[in-house]
This record gives sequence, C-alpha cells and structure tokens, in this order.
Amino acid sequence: MLNLRAYQNEDAKHVAAWLTDEREFVWWSAGKLGSYPLDPEKLNALYAPGIAAGDWFPKVMEEDGAVCGQLLMRKVDEERVHFGFIVVNPAARGKGLGAAMLGLALEYAFHIKRARAVTLNVFADNAPAIRCYERLGFARVREYTEEIGGEKTRFFTYEKRKNHG
Repeated sequence: MLNLRAYQNEDAKHVAAWLTDEREFVWWSAGKLGSYPLDPEKLNALYAPGIAAGDWFPKVMEEDGAVCGQLLMRKVDEERVHFGFIVVNPAARGKGLGAAMLGLALEYAFHIKRARAVTLNVFADNAPAIRCYERLGFARVREYTEEIGGEKTRFFTYEKRKNHG
C-alpha cells in the first residue's frame, strides 16, 4: 500500500542514496544544493526554515512501510502550491510510483492545502519526467533559461489546475 507522509530529517539519507550520479543530482536540485554528492544535512538545512515558517511541506512516499519517493511542496500564495525536489528510489523506477506519488501530492495540495493550481519546473531535456507530468494532466505554461553550473539551461514550467466539482 502507498501512502504519503511528512518528511523527517532521517529521510535525507534515503534521498542522498537515490541520487546516483552528478547529472541526476543536477536535474533534481537545479544547482540549489551545491555539488554532488548530496550531503543529507544540506537538504535538511534547506528545508528547515520553510517548514518552520509553515510554507514548505516536504513529503515522503512509502510502499508497505519502505521509503520509496520524496518531494517538496511549497505554498507560493493563497492559490498555488509548487512541487520540487521530486525523486523516486532508482530500484522502484519504471513501476508508476512517481506518478502515484504525484497523484497523492496533488490530492493533498488541492484538498488539504486548498490550492487552485500546482506548478513544477523541469529541465527541458528530462523527457521521462515530462511524459509523467503530461500524463497526469500538467500543461506547459512557460519556458525559460537559467544558468546552472556555468551553463545556460532550458527549463519548462508546468501547471495543473484543480478540476471544479
């Protein structure tokens, strides 16, 4: 059985172990957590102020009690929640767990946090993630370029709006 629960500091060690190469780490962190490999304490330090302020809601997905995915939800304003730092255990990839985690997170954002829209950003060349987001009903709303590690990198912003009813 899958469930989504609040992130705990000890979960950072799982996330660090799942990021198995530098490119994957950069895709996941967009350069916001220093250099590869991930130091679990850096992730906890990044999350702590947002959690304390009540605006960040990192979540962990468990399958039958085992941690298998993680994402950050952060409240942008009264109507929007943004998803980021999305990762699934490599041993569990290709089984639909990423989509399942995002589905649970969308329910949480729309029904618990009362968001009217959810956004996320993705590297333009991360085709597997883009396919997953589009299957879940996210639509591309913006393209932009940012410098990451001294290189110009293209990103897309995707949005999913709450269905009425």
